[in-house]
Order: sequence, then C-alpha cells, then structure tokens
Amino acid sequence: MIGNMKWNLGFSLVGMLLTFLFSWLHNPFLTALTRSLYCFALLFVFVFVVRFFLGTIANIEWEKAADKEEVGTHIDLTTPDETEEIQEALKQAASDTTITDTAERKNDEQGVPKPEEKPFSPLNPPRLKSIDKSTDQLVRAVRQMSELEGR
Repeated sequence: MIGNMKWNLGFSLVGMLLTFLFSWLHNPFLTALTRSLYCFALLFVFVFVVRFFLGTIANIEWEKAADKEEVGTHIDLTTPDETEEIQEALKQAASDTTITDTAERKNDEQGVPKPEEKPFSPLNPPRLKSIDKSTDQLVRAVRQMSELEGR
C-alpha cells in the first residue's frame, strides 16, 4: 500500500466535517452527527481500497523510490576478519626481535627467557614557578582592575 494511516484519517475527517456542516443546516443535531460518523467510516474504508489499488498498480515505481530513500540509512557494524594480518604482523615482530645474550637474561621455571624489567620511576613533571612581582606593581594592577569594574 502507498502512504500510511494519516491519509485515511485526513480524508475521513475532512469528509466527516463537510457532511456534518451541510447536513446540520437542514437536519437535527443527532441526525447530522450520525450521518457524519457514517461518512467517516465509509471514507476510511474507501481510502484503504484506493491505497491498495494504487499500491498494486504503481508498485514498481514505489519500490524504486523506497530504494533511493534507504540509501545511506543502514550502518554495517561488523568488523572484517583480520586474523591472518595480525598473525603475520606478530610473526614479523617476533623475527625482528633477536635474543643476543641469553646468558644475561633470566629464565623462568620452564626455561623460557624473560625480558629484562626496567625499574619503576615515577613521572617528574616540571614545577610551576611564580614570578616574583614587587608589591608596587601588584597594587597598581589591583587599582586598575577595580577602576575598570567601577565603570
């Protein structure tokens, strides 16, 4: 079907209001209200039938338009399989690192050499230093700032 339920409701409400207004002039209130409700129900079903026939006749054009609307709306969140590339990189890294002095390296219980561990050293960032200003300069700066605030 082409469209959505808003089309049904829109046409049905407009038809109901027009029927109520035109029949209210010549009929009692309850008769006009009853006829407008019948009109709403009939138009609601009629618009469904029209949408169905338009959907079956114009199905090809509608699918083409839907395909154009869907372009760029789907995100593929799967990652490609890179296990072979990772294994090759690990093999290359293992072949690049050669053990030259096995006597200097410590072995664990199974005889596998351990890499040398560097001792822990904390970061020593440079300390911030304050610039020593004379009291006269500080007093002048405070006076200028207070004068600017007073303006």
